Amino acid sequence: VDVLVLGNPIDDYFSNIEIKDIVNFVRTGGNLILISEYGADYLQKTNLNDIAPNFGILFEKNIKLMAKD
Repeated sequence: VDVLVLGNPIDDYFSNIEIKDIVNFVRTGGNLILISEYGADYLQKTNLNDIAPNFGILFEKNIKLMAKD
């Protein structure tokens, strides 16, 4: 496996062991793609933010919109 994709988990929490394994996978050369929808962990009822900060990322429950011309 070269890439692990965690694509918008909903109502699904990663255990401490799974988080440790994911972090170790990346630190030993694996690639990780984290995907979340608006609302992040709070609305999706998951814990990607227990994984993401290990790589300098934080999912927030706000949204960014582009200004209209």
